[in-house]
Amino acid sequence: MPLSDDFIRRIDADCLRKPDAELRGMPAVIDTNVVLDLIFWHDKQAVALAEALTAGRITALRDRETVLELAEVLSRPHFLGSEEKALAAAADWCARTHAADEGVAADTEKTLAVRCRDPLDQKFLVLAVSAGAGLLVTKDKLVLKAGRRLKRFGIATIRPDEFAAFEAALSEKDGGISR
Repeated sequence: MPLSDDFIRRIDADCLRKPDAELRGMPAVIDTNVVLDLIFWHDKQAVALAEALTAGRITALRDRETVLELAEVLSRPHFLGSEEKALAAAADWCARTHAADEGVAADTEKTLAVRCRDPLDQKFLVLAVSAGAGLLVTKDKLVLKAGRRLKRFGIATIRPDEFAAFEAALSEKDGGISR
Protein backbone atom coordinates (compact mmCIF):
# COMPACT_ATOMS: atom_id res chain seq x y z
CA MET A 1 0.00 0.00 0.00
CA PRO A 2 1.71 3.21 -1.09
CA LEU A 3 1.98 6.03 1.41
CA SER A 4 0.13 9.25 0.72
CA ASP A 5 2.15 12.43 0.25
CA ASP A 6 0.51 13.83 3.38
CA PHE A 7 1.50 10.76 5.44
CA ILE A 8 5.09 11.03 4.19
CA ARG A 9 5.19 14.72 5.14
CA ARG A 10 3.91 13.85 8.61
CA ILE A 11 6.52 11.12 9.01
CA ASP A 12 9.21 13.60 7.98
CA ALA A 13 7.93 16.18 10.45
CA ASP A 14 6.72 14.04 13.37
CA CYS A 15 9.05 11.04 13.30
CA LEU A 16 12.30 11.87 11.59
CA ARG A 17 12.80 15.11 13.48
CA LYS A 18 12.57 13.41 16.86
CA PRO A 19 15.65 13.83 19.02
CA ASP A 20 17.99 10.88 18.60
CA ALA A 21 18.48 8.28 21.24
CA GLU A 22 21.98 8.46 22.64
CA LEU A 23 24.34 6.21 20.71
CA ARG A 24 25.36 3.65 23.32
CA GLY A 25 26.90 0.25 22.86
CA MET A 26 27.11 -1.26 19.42
CA PRO A 27 25.24 0.47 16.59
CA ALA A 28 22.81 -1.99 14.99
CA VAL A 29 20.49 -2.03 12.00
CA ILE A 30 17.28 -3.93 12.65
CA ASP A 31 15.14 -4.77 9.64
CA THR A 32 11.42 -4.06 9.56
CA ASN A 33 10.26 -7.60 10.29
CA VAL A 34 12.40 -7.73 13.41
CA VAL A 35 11.22 -4.27 14.51
CA LEU A 36 7.68 -5.66 14.20
CA ASP A 37 8.74 -8.59 16.40
CA LEU A 38 9.95 -6.07 18.98
CA ILE A 39 7.11 -3.53 18.98
CA PHE A 40 4.08 -5.41 17.67
CA TRP A 41 4.41 -9.17 18.07
CA HIS A 42 6.67 -9.19 21.19
CA ASP A 43 8.29 -12.33 19.78
CA LYS A 44 10.07 -14.57 22.30
CA GLN A 45 12.96 -15.04 19.87
CA ALA A 46 13.69 -11.31 20.06
CA VAL A 47 13.70 -10.99 23.87
CA ALA A 48 17.50 -10.87 24.21
CA LEU A 49 17.66 -8.24 21.47
CA ALA A 50 14.93 -6.17 23.16
CA GLU A 51 16.76 -6.37 26.49
CA ALA A 52 20.03 -5.24 24.89
CA LEU A 53 18.26 -2.27 23.28
CA THR A 54 16.65 -1.28 26.58
CA ALA A 55 19.91 -1.63 28.50
CA GLY A 56 21.87 0.37 25.91
CA ARG A 57 24.22 -2.45 24.98
CA ILE A 58 23.15 -1.79 21.39
CA THR A 59 21.51 1.21 19.74
CA ALA A 60 19.22 0.78 16.75
CA LEU A 61 19.97 2.99 13.78
CA ARG A 62 17.42 4.48 11.42
CA ASP A 63 17.19 6.47 8.23
CA ARG A 64 14.30 7.87 6.26
CA GLU A 65 13.87 4.82 4.02
CA THR A 66 13.65 2.34 6.89
CA VAL A 67 11.21 4.51 8.84
CA LEU A 68 8.98 4.98 5.77
CA GLU A 69 8.86 1.21 5.29
CA LEU A 70 8.04 0.63 8.96
CA ALA A 71 5.24 3.22 8.90
CA GLU A 72 3.78 1.76 5.71
CA VAL A 73 3.71 -1.76 7.15
CA LEU A 74 2.27 -0.60 10.47
CA SER A 75 -0.54 1.26 8.68
CA ARG A 76 -1.79 -1.93 7.00
CA PRO A 77 -5.17 -3.27 8.17
CA HIS A 78 -3.73 -6.44 9.77
CA PHE A 79 -1.26 -4.39 11.84
CA LEU A 80 -2.35 -1.07 13.36
CA GLY A 81 -4.79 -0.31 10.56
CA SER A 82 -4.53 3.46 10.42
CA GLU A 83 -2.06 6.14 9.51
CA GLU A 84 -2.56 7.82 12.90
CA LYS A 85 -1.64 4.71 14.89
CA ALA A 86 1.21 3.89 12.51
CA LEU A 87 2.55 7.43 12.83
CA ALA A 88 2.50 7.19 16.64
CA ALA A 89 4.29 3.82 16.62
CA ALA A 90 6.87 5.01 14.09
CA ALA A 91 7.47 8.17 16.16
CA ASP A 92 8.02 6.03 19.25
CA TRP A 93 10.52 3.86 17.34
CA CYS A 94 12.32 6.97 16.09
CA ALA A 95 12.60 8.31 19.64
CA ARG A 96 14.32 5.06 20.66
CA THR A 97 16.76 4.99 17.73
CA HIS A 98 19.69 7.00 16.41
CA ALA A 99 19.47 8.74 13.04
CA ALA A 100 22.12 7.97 10.45
CA ASP A 101 23.60 10.63 8.21
CA GLU A 102 21.41 10.64 5.08
CA GLY A 103 24.17 12.14 2.92
CA VAL A 104 26.59 9.36 3.78
CA ALA A 105 23.85 6.80 3.07
CA ALA A 106 23.20 8.33 -0.36
CA ASP A 107 26.90 8.14 -1.21
CA THR A 108 27.11 4.56 0.07
CA GLU A 109 24.09 3.55 -2.02
CA LYS A 110 25.97 4.62 -5.15
CA THR A 111 29.20 2.78 -4.32
CA LEU A 112 28.31 -0.30 -2.25
CA ALA A 113 29.21 -3.41 -4.23
CA VAL A 114 27.31 -5.73 -1.87
CA ARG A 115 23.83 -6.13 -3.33
CA CYS A 116 20.71 -7.82 -2.02
CA ARG A 117 18.73 -9.76 -4.60
CA ASP A 118 15.62 -7.97 -3.30
CA PRO A 119 16.15 -4.30 -4.17
CA LEU A 120 13.59 -3.28 -1.53
CA ASP A 121 15.90 -4.66 1.16
CA GLN A 122 19.08 -3.01 -0.11
CA LYS A 123 18.36 -0.11 2.24
CA PHE A 124 19.31 -2.23 5.26
CA LEU A 125 22.73 -3.09 3.83
CA VAL A 126 23.33 0.53 2.86
CA LEU A 127 22.31 1.79 6.30
CA ALA A 128 24.55 -0.74 8.06
CA VAL A 129 27.62 0.19 6.02
CA SER A 130 27.03 3.94 5.87
CA ALA A 131 26.35 4.28 9.60
CA GLY A 132 29.19 2.05 10.73
CA ALA A 133 26.93 -0.54 12.32
CA GLY A 134 28.53 -3.55 13.93
CA LEU A 135 25.38 -5.60 13.59
CA LEU A 136 22.54 -6.20 11.15
CA VAL A 137 19.60 -8.18 12.56
CA THR A 138 17.19 -9.75 10.08
CA LYS A 139 15.07 -12.82 9.41
CA ASP A 140 15.02 -12.22 5.66
CA LYS A 141 16.90 -14.98 3.81
CA LEU A 142 18.09 -12.68 1.03
CA VAL A 143 19.36 -10.07 3.50
CA LEU A 144 21.09 -12.79 5.53
CA LYS A 145 22.77 -14.09 2.38
CA ALA A 146 23.91 -10.66 1.20
CA GLY A 147 24.81 -9.71 4.76
CA ARG A 148 27.47 -12.39 4.93
CA ARG A 149 29.45 -10.20 2.53
CA LEU A 150 29.32 -7.33 5.05
CA LYS A 151 31.89 -9.04 7.29
CA ARG A 152 34.63 -7.16 5.46
CA PHE A 153 33.06 -3.96 6.83
CA GLY A 154 33.07 -5.36 10.37
CA ILE A 155 29.32 -6.03 10.32
CA ALA A 156 27.86 -9.27 11.66
CA THR A 157 24.53 -10.28 10.12
CA ILE A 158 22.39 -12.47 12.35
CA ARG A 159 18.83 -13.59 13.03
CA PRO A 160 17.17 -12.27 16.21
CA ASP A 161 17.22 -15.72 17.81
CA GLU A 162 21.03 -15.72 17.44
CA PHE A 163 21.52 -12.47 19.35
CA ALA A 164 22.10 -13.98 22.80
CA ALA A 165 24.81 -16.28 21.45
CA PHE A 166 26.34 -13.40 19.47
CA GLU A 167 26.46 -11.21 22.57
CA ALA A 168 27.90 -14.04 24.70
CA ALA A 169 30.62 -14.73 22.12
CA LEU A 170 31.59 -11.05 22.05
CA SER A 171 31.62 -10.91 25.85
CA GLU A 172 34.08 -13.80 25.96
CA LYS A 173 36.23 -12.30 23.22
CA ASP A 174 36.17 -8.57 23.99
CA GLY A 175 34.44 -8.15 27.31
CA GLY A 176 31.13 -7.06 25.75
CA ILE A 177 29.56 -5.46 22.71
CA SER A 178 30.12 -1.86 23.75
CA ARG A 179 32.34 0.03 21.37
